[in-house]
This record gives sequence, structure tokens and C-alpha cells, in this order.
Amino acid sequence: LADVEALRERALAQFADVDVIVSPALDGGTVPWDSIGPDARPAFVRYSQLFNVLGWPAITIPTGRKYESGAPACLHIAGKPGEDATVLAVAAEVER
Repeated sequence: LADVEALRERALAQFADVDVIVSPALDGGTVPWDSIGPDARPAFVRYSQLFNVLGWPAITIPTGRKYESGAPACLHIAGKPGEDATVLAVAAEVER
């Protein structure tokens, strides 16, 4: 737990001047249902795992756009502790 707390402190310092962090939700669109397994795990956690470990609020939303494959493009939006309302406000603005 000391390592996680040290990571939280470093992340807060690194992102001190940032309101939210926006990234893709997945690499390259959705993963076909029949191919979900251990090999697909990195695609699901690449952008969200850090914020899950940190305990920071985050949300994944559709963008209304699609990849060339036709798969929906989604965004992952994360914020600092206590900034849940900010994360939701940014998500609502993106969805408009």
C-alpha cells in the first residue's frame, strides 16, 4: 500500500495543472465478443488501469464516431480525487 500511496502522490504532482485526462478507451475500437480472453486484456486496461489503481474518478463514453471497421470510438476521461463532478461535466459536454 505504501507503493500505491507514493504513486498517488507522484500522479497528483504530475497532473497538478491538469483538470482531466482524456484518452482513447481502447486501442483501435472494440474487441469482438468471441475473441475476448486473456490476450485481449491489455486492450481493456491500457488507458484505465492507472486510474483504477489510483482510485481516481473516470468514465468511458461513446464519441458518436466510428473507426473504419465500423466499431464505435470511445473516450476515457479521468480526473483527480474529488473531481467526480468535473469528470461528469466534461463527459456531458463531449456527448453533446
